[in-house]
Amino acid sequence: MPTNSYTNPGSYSWTAPFATKTVTARVIGGGASGYRDCDGDDEGGGGGGGGYSESTRTFPAGSSLSITVASGGSSPSCDTGNNGGTSQIIGGPGNVINVRATGGKTGTDDSGGGGGGSGSAGDIVRSGGSGSDDDDGQDGGGAGNSGGNSGRCGNARGGRGTNLNGSAGSCPGGRSGAAYGAGGAGNDGGSAGAGAKGGARIIWDYYAPSITTFSVTNNYNTDGIPDANVTLTWNTQYADNVSINQGVGAVGTGGTKTVNSGLQSNANGTSPAQKTYTLTASGPGGTVTATATTNVKNDNTPSNSWTTSFINLAPSTTYTLNLGTLAGVDMPTTISTSGSGNLIGTGGSFSGTRNFNNGQTVQLRTTTLPFNTTVPSSGQFGSTNSKTVTVTTPSGSFNVTVTTRAPVVREDFNYANNTNKYPYEDIDLITNSPTEYLTSAQITANDVEIPVEVKASNGNTQVSINGGSWRNLRST
Repeated sequence: MPTNSYTNPGSYSWTAPFATKTVTARVIGGGASGYRDCDGDDEGGGGGGGGYSESTRTFPAGSSLSITVASGGSSPSCDTGNNGGTSQIIGGPGNVINVRATGGKTGTDDSGGGGGGSGSAGDIVRSGGSGSDDDDGQDGGGAGNSGGNSGRCGNARGGRGTNLNGSAGSCPGGRSGAAYGAGGAGNDGGSAGAGAKGGARIIWDYYAPSITTFSVTNNYNTDGIPDANVTLTWNTQYADNVSINQGVGAVGTGGTKTVNSGLQSNANGTSPAQKTYTLTASGPGGTVTATATTNVKNDNTPSNSWTTSFINLAPSTTYTLNLGTLAGVDMPTTISTSGSGNLIGTGGSFSGTRNFNNGQTVQLRTTTLPFNTTVPSSGQFGSTNSKTVTVTTPSGSFNVTVTTRAPVVREDFNYANNTNKYPYEDIDLITNSPTEYLTSAQITANDVEIPVEVKASNGNTQVSINGGSWRNLRST
């Protein structure tokens, strides 16, 4: 876990970085100096060790702590001693962390060693050891630590200090206390030892990053327009570096992003087409990944063989013609036609442009042309009449030929009932004006289907149509 140590007396500030989870704050008070006795008997008592305090709390990122590191009692002048100072770490919402360790007290002349400092307001609080009196070697007291106080070192030496990891340190080789927080020895024919300075340490850990959401929207096209785009949605916590593979790259800690998947499905092969995206989220607390798979259906290219020719149809008649069953697509597919009166559809719904699903019947609604009015020189039937309708699909356009059948153009009128008949019962050899004629019975023309010329085997024949005027005929 990351650590900040403060080993020089003074004031400091620390702000919890992003994703901080818990903070452990540890302080050691300053050790007191020994008492310097200058009356000639050299019996000044040893200084007490500084206290110890430690707490661990959940601590929000961005919150600050104030740190005070105590000084140790300096080597004193004659007939004096110096106390150790107080170390403290305090701060966060409601001062959620507040650890305090007071310094040791200096010894006295002929009356004993100084008392140890105390810890307060922490989860672990320990008092420093007291210095020895003038009859007990004049040792400095050890600093408090997470296990208690470290006791004296003996032989008129300074006290045992405490490491910033919270455990007891080594004994000093001289009269001054060992870092951190140990008391100094009283004078023994010389100067009294100085107390060791206090210390402070902050230890913290981080929340592990997490991915709370990662999904990709499956793209099943419904508008008839093929699309390879997919939408990624994600959200993370305690991450400050987030990326998505498959060419997406760095992204924010949460959001939505539409990207081109590059996928192309094949209705006759792989459908849907798939791609897996991996989201990687990193933070001070580690790295985590998550995956999401998209499914894309965007094959709108029919594999049909269409019916493109329709013959022998009645003239000027609206037909609904089956072009085929749509095949080889996995999405709604747009099919259109153009030209007046031409519509595309299935069942009862028709328009110029329609979307069809795989397996639906594609129909063309159109009206046939009238009969071809060209009259041939011979034969019973005239000519057909065809029109071309263009149908457009995503795989290309094709032409549909719609052919009106050939009309009947020949009908023979049989006037056998008038054979060998004359205009009057008596032969009249006189030329009359106007000329007298023999009129046949009315015969209905019901076979021909287009207007045709009426001819007769006798060039002197006339015809009246529907009671109209008599008109001369050409001879057959």
